Amino acid sequence: MQAKVRNEYHTGEYLFHVTHVDDGWSDSPDQDKEFYFIKLDNGRLTIQPTNRITFMDASFIVNDNLPELKLSETIYSCE
Repeated sequence: MQAKVRNEYHTGEYLFHVTHVDDGWSDSPDQDKEFYFIKLDNGRLTIQPTNRITFMDASFIVNDNLPELKLSETIYSCE
């Protein structure tokens, strides 16, 4: 797994994640984020929102040029 901490990318191991439930944050799609707890390879712990991490699955990644993490500003809804 790769996490963007400040403006640097670090690799680490996924531990678990938590999310907001039934509050003002979870009701708004642009604010709803899960927080991932990651043990970095340098021994530190980081907690990052969904838009600052990349899961790496060796069976699907064929090169080391991962895309830059970008925040989507599109909100979808149904009628």
